[in-house]
Parts: sequence; structure tokens; C-alpha cells
Amino acid sequence: MNRKLWSVCLAMILLLALIVEPQVSRAEGNAAYALSIPASGASVGQEVTVTLKGENLADLYGYEAVIEYDASKLSFKAAKSSIQGSGFSITPSVNGNQITFAFTKVGKEAGLSGNAELGTFTFQARAVGSADIKLIKLLAVSPDSLGTRWTEVRTVTAQIFTSDSSESTSPGVGAPASPPVSPPASGAPVEKVSGGTAELVASSAQRLGAKLLAAPVKTDAVAENGGYLQVSIEVPAGIDMKKATGVLFNPATGELTFVPTVFGQAGGVAVATIKHSGNGIYTVIEHSKTFADMSGHWAKAEVELLASKLLVNGRADEQFVPQGDITRAEFAALLVRGLGLSPAPAAAAFKDVASSDWHAGYVGAAVKAGLVEGMDAGIFAPNSNITREQMAVMISRAMQAAGKPQAAKVKNLEAFTDEGLMSSWAKEGISQSVEAGLLNGKDSQLFIPSSNATRAEAAVVLKRLLQYAELMN
Repeated sequence: MNRKLWSVCLAMILLLALIVEPQVSRAEGNAAYALSIPASGASVGQEVTVTLKGENLADLYGYEAVIEYDASKLSFKAAKSSIQGSGFSITPSVNGNQITFAFTKVGKEAGLSGNAELGTFTFQARAVGSADIKLIKLLAVSPDSLGTRWTEVRTVTAQIFTSDSSESTSPGVGAPASPPVSPPASGAPVEKVSGGTAELVASSAQRLGAKLLAAPVKTDAVAENGGYLQVSIEVPAGIDMKKATGVLFNPATGELTFVPTVFGQAGGVAVATIKHSGNGIYTVIEHSKTFADMSGHWAKAEVELLASKLLVNGRADEQFVPQGDITRAEFAALLVRGLGLSPAPAAAAFKDVASSDWHAGYVGAAVKAGLVEGMDAGIFAPNSNITREQMAVMISRAMQAAGKPQAAKVKNLEAFTDEGLMSSWAKEGISQSVEAGLLNGKDSQLFIPSSNATRAEAAVVLKRLLQYAELMN
């Protein structure tokens, strides 16, 4: 159903509700709305039910809610109202990974007041990981007014496990004094690191304000054919997957850097499976990072999750600057780090990328992986702000590089009224990114392809990509 038809249907139902003289009481401004979800999580294939709740309601007669969900981890099944009495609901309208659902009472029934459940949204778990479901906005209607809009984003996260791992998470359990080393997931030989090197790893974690969740291990194996080396490390049961990540230790610099990591169960124990392309020293840490300027921001959960996992940094310690622009080099670096690729400065054969530039290794790695091709005349334009359509193309290529390609449905781009403004070379990539649920339009009708992407948008897209590619929970 298109947006115009949806609006007409909703208006007709609300008109029907209003012409039969319902009781009069104007909605008050202190009403609030939230989502709730069972803390136990679900296994792949099971249903996940999210409840929409209202607090401090004052004669709520009807509502229209917009819900956004992680389409890489969840499939939408149904929505229904929880409000008792006479009324109507409209079949949910689904556009990409957004659901619009509406309900209204009819006749002279009183509206809801106080606290109440308004409806439920049911999904099916389709892939392992953490899946966010967000209340984006809600229009609350009282009998005598057009309504009050609620635009504060509310997020809940569904933890999805393999069929034998539903007991694996409950935030807040600390690490044992001597974390054990588990056998490798794919045969990569590992040995426990001890002595001075282990002390350096612990010191690096302490400088970050992080907690070690496992003893460091070392492997000399190297992934073949551009794939991933997989190393599994046993971790304490009940870790907070939003704050935990595998890291690679650099003995030369003392730095700990993000590596793709998926948490799950193996043989009845909690395991972190680290996926990386080369040899090195690995461990698992728990780390938390917040930014003052992300308070109340729609991308707060995604930005702070990636920052806690050492994938994104702020412009300053307490400032992420979510609405700031992001350059082509910065976004290439995010993709390379997120995919666990090794820097390759020699492959950055562009006139405007010097071997001494901070981004040379990232741009080179992006070239080797097929993520970027550069602009005309042999330049990469590393310091130019990346546009939304350029970002979509890089994301589509990253899906391919991660072994998770998405078929394009270019015809579906006609749903955007500015489809004609999309560059011909970008349409396939935009379609693939949209179909995979990694990138949305600015609204249901506009994509705005030539607009500069923001730092917040880049972080959200990266998080969705890594979960889609099963490189992060």
C-alpha cells in the first residue's frame, strides 16, 4: 500500500471514530511510549514478540506507530492491537524495514488513560546476533483533536542464538581469574600467551578502561584465498555482547584493535569466535563508551555499540558529532576495520593518496577487496565527503567481499520519487543495500542520493552490515 492510500485509509477510520460523538478529553503532553521484549532471547526460527506500551495516557482514542527493525536478523510476521473494545486496525504497511500500524476506537467508548499495552509486533528470528527494534514515531489521537506526535526513538534489542544457545546471555557476569582457552573453531592452532607479552596485553586493556574476558592466545596460521581465519576463545557465560569484542594486539604499538567476533555456544560453553585474515595475538575484552552529544539521538545505540567495540571514534572524547560529514577515506577505513582486512598501502595506486597518508593502508585494502575503484583520472578523492549513493555502492561491494551478496531489484527503486536523480552506476548498489535492509531512504519516498552521508548514518549502516554478514552479534 503506498503512502497516499495509507493516509486516506487512516483518515477514513479516524473520521468514522469522530462523527459518532465520543467522549471528549484532550491528550496531555506528559504521555510516553516504549517497547518491551522478553529478556530471554530467541533461537533462530523462533518468534520474537515486541510489545508497544503507553504511559501517562489521557483519553487515547487511536494511534499510528512506525516501527523499524533489523531486517538482516528478523522477518516481520504480524501486528495487532492490544486495546480492548470496539475499534479498527489497518493491515500493517511494510516499507523496507519499517512497519506502519494504526488502530482507532469507534463510537462513544472512552479513550485509554493511565498505563496500557497498545499492541504487539511479531517477528521471526532468522540469523544469530543482536537485532534492534525501534519505535521511530507515534501519532496519538484523542477524540477531539488531530493528535499529538511522539518522536523520541525507543529501542529494544532481541538476542538471537543458535538452537542450542538460548541460555548464553545475561549481562553483567565478570571474567574468572584465569580464563580458559577453548579449541579453535576451524582447526587454527593456538597457544596461550603468558609472561611479559600477556602483561603487555593486560596493560593495553587497562589503558583503554577495558576488562579482559579471556587469556590472550596466539596463532601463526594465515587464512587462505582471502577468507577468514577463525579462532575460538572460551569466555564467561553471561557477558554483555554489546560491550564485548575480540581484539588483535599489536606488540609494536601496544594497541588493541577490533576484529570481527561472534559470540555463541559450542559444546555447552560460551565461545567468542574471532574472524580475521592473518596471524597474531588475540583476546576478548569488555569495554563501554558513551558520548555526551548522543543523548536522545536516534543513532545512540548503534554509535555507542561500535565505539564500545573500538570500531568508531568521536571527534573528541565526549563528542561524536553525529551530524558531521564523513569523508571517503574515513568510510573506507570503517569498512576495512569492520571486515577485519589487513592494511595494504602498496595497493593504493591513486595520484592523490601518498604512502605516508594515514589512510593509505585502508584505501589500499579497500582496493584489494574490491570495495572501491576511485574517481575519474586515477584519483580517489579521499578528503571529499562521501555521498549517500557512494556509500550504498561501497556497502554493496562489502556484502560481496564478506561472502553475503544481495540480489539487486533495481525496479523497486521507483518507489523513491527521486529515483531519476540516482546515478546510473549507483542504482544496482543502492538497490542491493536497500533490499538487504542496510540502508533506507530519508523517508518512505526520498532517497536523496547526492546528499552527504552523516557520521551517524555511516555508523548505523556499518553496524547493520556487520550483523548481516555475521561478523558481529
